[in-house]
Amino acid sequence: MNNAATNEPRSRKGKPAWRRSLLNIAAVLLLVYLLYLLVGYAIQRRVVFPRHLTRHNPDTAQWYPDLEVWHISTESGRSAAWFLPAYGIPDGERAPAVVFAYGNAELMADWAPLLGPYREAGIHVLVPEYRGYGFSDGTPSQQAIVRDFAAFYDRLTEHGTVDAGRIIFHGRSLGGGVVCALSLKRSPAALVLSSTFTSAADMARRFLFPPFLMKDRFDNLKALGKYDGPVLLLHGRDDRLIPPRHAAKLKDHASDAELTMLPGDHNDMDAYRFDGEAWDHILDFLSRRCGIQTRP
Repeated sequence: MNNAATNEPRSRKGKPAWRRSLLNIAAVLLLVYLLYLLVGYAIQRRVVFPRHLTRHNPDTAQWYPDLEVWHISTESGRSAAWFLPAYGIPDGERAPAVVFAYGNAELMADWAPLLGPYREAGIHVLVPEYRGYGFSDGTPSQQAIVRDFAAFYDRLTEHGTVDAGRIIFHGRSLGGGVVCALSLKRSPAALVLSSTFTSAADMARRFLFPPFLMKDRFDNLKALGKYDGPVLLLHGRDDRLIPPRHAAKLKDHASDAELTMLPGDHNDMDAYRFDGEAWDHILDFLSRRCGIQTRP
């Protein structure tokens, strides 16, 4: 007497047809995933550093009559930075400064006007341009960008109007990773991190991309674990690209951190308007924690 199994359609190799179909589907999915990994590995720096999405206007430097344009020589050509002096600093007086690192699809010219509150508060602003972006030659990578930032920082400390003991690092989104990595090489008076992720590995996992394949790690948790100065974290309550849990985890890993949640998503958080809410928190933080008496 035949049992039910003997009536089940079988493949040429004797396996049930449904099982053979599942194996075929699994093989196709595996092949697709391997292709995804191959393509992802090849184009990851185009994703992490989407400079093709930026719009560079070479005439923007003319908009700032007091601007100092700095350059350093690299193996890829020249990297640029803008030094925007604080307003109203008396001759011979040294003022604090901030080194600002922008998001991955932005330019220093985008942020020059938005960082005006620092200048109004008596704080110089230095914005280096990432390699391959805007005014800088070369190809971007974590190692190259941080190396350039360190060189610009060293030049900043030698500027006759800058108080080298009161230099703050401020990074937004990917820029938070840049200044965290920079803090492992140079010691800031404070860190301000806006809409920043915990690490590139955590971001990769969201897209099912193995962290060990990441060329640029940006391990901000590790960096904050080694930094013992004050940290201010600013994050949008509705940030969908880098969820607020990243900011909470960064706070937990820092020895001395404050977290302020602000309205908005990752790229539409309006707190950075010239009179936006973020500036109240930033300037208050610098006054309380760094002894920088900002002007009202």
